[in-house]
Order: sequence, then structure tokens, then C-alpha cells
Amino acid sequence: FQSSSKNADSLFWDFGDGTKEVTKSHSAGHVYDKNSGWNKGFDIKLIAQSKYGCSDTAIKEDYLVVQGPVPFFIPTYTYGCEPLNVHFSNQSSDAVKSILNYNDGTTPDYLNEPNYTFKHTFRNSPDSTTSQFFVDLITYDSLGCAAAYSLPTPIRVKKSPKIELQQSFTNKSCVPFDITLADTSNTAISWDWKVDTISNCTNSLMSLRLNSYGEYSTQLIAKNDVDCEDTLQLIISAKETPVVSFEEDDSLCKDKLAVFSGQVASINPIDQLFWDFGETATPSKLNNNDLTAATTFTSRGDKKIKFRAVLENGCSASIAKNVLVTDAMDIDTSEIKFVSFNENSELEIHYYPNEYSKFNHYLIQKSGSEWKKEFDKSTLVAIDNFEVIPYDSFCYDLSVQDYCDFVGEKSIKHCF
Repeated sequence: FQSSSKNADSLFWDFGDGTKEVTKSHSAGHVYDKNSGWNKGFDIKLIAQSKYGCSDTAIKEDYLVVQGPVPFFIPTYTYGCEPLNVHFSNQSSDAVKSILNYNDGTTPDYLNEPNYTFKHTFRNSPDSTTSQFFVDLITYDSLGCAAAYSLPTPIRVKKSPKIELQQSFTNKSCVPFDITLADTSNTAISWDWKVDTISNCTNSLMSLRLNSYGEYSTQLIAKNDVDCEDTLQLIISAKETPVVSFEEDDSLCKDKLAVFSGQVASINPIDQLFWDFGETATPSKLNNNDLTAATTFTSRGDKKIKFRAVLENGCSASIAKNVLVTDAMDIDTSEIKFVSFNENSELEIHYYPNEYSKFNHYLIQKSGSEWKKEFDKSTLVAIDNFEVIPYDSFCYDLSVQDYCDFVGEKSIKHCF
């Protein structure tokens, strides 16, 4: 370049490709290592300055055309965690073909369309915390001329943790059941376990008991020391377990029919019902339809009654209860306290109270024959009236009859 400036002591050259130079002479030279394109040239700018600081500027637009393609692209990201998806916008001009080399060991992309946007996924090198990739673009014009452009800053990819899930439970189990989930990868330093969006644990291992049936949306976010994360989504299904109970009637007596009524609380249909009445003579009963079961006990004593319900979903629950089967041997013997006359025409029989749980009535006998029944447990006096004073002796005794119609032993007789 030759300047015709006058009275200039310093010349400030701008060659239009980003290169600048200051000369004292009126001549300047520059080697261009990039193209301007076919239809556009480089703008040349010259500022002439005197020793007094006065200056003048001359600009020649599109003055120098360096023919050939002009490669250029813009990435959306240059830094992030793997997998880092980067979109590249090819903004090259005067190019009919472009080759984008990612320098990450993958195959370059060959592009035959200008102004094309495409995506590439970068991954971190296995042995590196942060990997750098220098991306190059080579363009060709219709005459076969080539030009290259390198991204000024490399694509930097940080290593992400990789969750390795270990679980110690069977999905779709019957509640209640315990779950244990653990990240065994050793690639993270912090963890956030959430169950149904509620934070539950911040350790690598989470233990939890599920008491209610339904589906639990479980999420783990694991982060490493470069603040990259991995996410795990898991649905845990818990099946409903029934709530069972049963009631027995009051007639738990030997050789009497006893009725049991089962209750099953569940939204799932019942598949099977099982009863066990605790006697070898009355084996376990399978009852598929009826919640009510009956049996006749052949012996007295404690019986362990078991009731079990199985739902169509395969879950079951059982309950056991001890009941007492009684006969006449279990009735407490009642005794007469004393007998006294009142004015020789009225006789009072005083007796002790009976606290037997199956009490039905007091049975008072007179000289071997039934004389009176008293159903009020709190009444402890019986009165016998005489119109004529008897000359023959007679005796009173007392026993208790329960609501199974068993009669206890008689008391000691009181005779007069």
C-alpha cells in the first residue's frame, strides 16, 4: 500500500481483516491469510497524523478483494456438563461445501448447504475432569479454493456423574414394606432423593418404609465436584394389604354352635378367606364367599382363632385372637350366706354374689325341686312366705345357670 498523505509523521493502517500497523514511511505491506469472499472486499482505513497531533482519516470500502470462501460458525455453548449438546450455526459465505471437525474422535460433519444449523454431542474423556475440544471448519468454493476457521476458544466439557442404582426390594410388594435405594457409582459427592417431590434423604443410600398403597414417584439428583449432575427417575408401586378383624358371639360354649363374623377393609376384591378354630376336631376352614363362619367346639379351654383374607392382588393379612370356650366346670359356685325367719311367716335366704362372666340367673332349689329363678345379678336375697308354719323340715340350695344353659355346682344346703 502507498500513502499519498502530506505533512504526516505517523500513519495508522487498518487492513480490514483485523490486522493493524503503524508506519513512519508512506509504504506498508500485509499478507492476507483469509478471504474476503467473491462479492465483498476488505475495507482499508488510514489515519495520517502530524507531529502536532492533528490527523485526517481516509477509508476505502471493499477496496481489496481476496477471492475465495469465508468460513465462519457460531456455537450455542462452549462450556458445560456432559453430554453437552452444542448447536453450530454455519455462517460461512461463498462456500459450496463445508467440513466441520470436532476433534473428539468422532466423524466430521460434511455439509453441502450454506447457513445450516446442526447439533453435536460432546462427551468428557474417561480420565479427565474437564476435556477441551478445538473445533475447525474448512470451506470450499465452486472453484475448489479452500479456507479454514478455528473456534478461538475450545469447547470445554465437564465430567458428569453416572448413577448406578442398587435396590434391595421387590417392586409391587404389599404394604407395609421397606425399600433401600443406593447410588454405588462413587462418582458423586452430593445426593438429593425425592419421593413424590418431597426431599427425603441427602445421602447416597436412602431407606424408607412404605405404609400406604399406590405409586411413588422417586427421583435422585446426584452431583459431583464440578457441579455436574445425573438424574434418575423411578416409579415404585405398592399394593394394598387388607385390614382384617373378626367378632365372635357370646355363645362360646362347649357343644354349642359358635358364630364368627369377619371384616375385611379393602378397595380390592377378596379372593379367599381362611378360618382356623384352634381344634384338631375342627380343621382350618376355607371359605371363598362368606365372611361369616360357624363351628361347634368339642372341648373347653382357650382356643386360638385365626382369620386370614387374601385379595385378588395377592396381598393378605391375618389376625389371631384367644377366646375361652366354657362348660359347667367354669361356673363359679355360689354359696348361701345365711337363712333367717321374719315373724315366723317369712323366710329370707341371703347368698353371696356371683361374678361369672356368662351369668344368666340364680337357680334356688327347695327340697330338691326348683323353687325360684333370679335374673338380677345384684339381687342377693330371696324371700319365701308361709301361710301356715310347716311342720316338716325342708332345705334350700343355690346354683348358677349361664346363657349356654350350663348349671354350676350346687351350694351347701341350708335346712330347717
